[in-house]
Amino acid sequence: MDKKILSFCIYLLISLPGVFAGDSDYKFTPIQLSWSWDTYLFDTENNTILTLGGIFEQKSAVLSLGYINRIERNYGISVGIANLTHKNYGLKFGIFNWSGIDIKAFQVLGINIADAVQIGVVNDDAPVQIGVVNGRGKFQIGLWNYCPGSYLPHFPLINFDMGKKKESFNLSGSRQMP
Repeated sequence: MDKKILSFCIYLLISLPGVFAGDSDYKFTPIQLSWSWDTYLFDTENNTILTLGGIFEQKSAVLSLGYINRIERNYGISVGIANLTHKNYGLKFGIFNWSGIDIKAFQVLGINIADAVQIGVVNDDAPVQIGVVNGRGKFQIGLWNYCPGSYLPHFPLINFDMGKKKESFNLSGSRQMP
């Protein structure tokens, strides 16, 4: 009897594609399955716990396992060849990790922790970076580091932001301080 009740509960959890929880704009699906950009089991506007498949796009997820994961908000772990997120509150493990709507931060062969720490071969635009090549970070450990706020912007091994004002140039070619 207990196995029948458990089986029925699991069936209900998987088969309810649009459970509304309080807010009429909030849609929830426990599991999302996908195998291409245009083939999904449920609506991509739903928030999910587990997303599995080859290539998928989802509003938010807690655990994402796929070749290409495109998630608006990552709240847990995203594992794939390419992970694209607008906001990352969790971990991303991948060959390529991008963050931001306009892809302002990227990473190659690495781990991205809440868009605050990047550990990888090539890291760009995160406060803390550990890697071979690091760019636009606040604190960096690597073979080549680029930190525009440092007195020595290109420096090997360790580099960090010292609050140096960056110079900019106007169209006439004269220097200006922002």
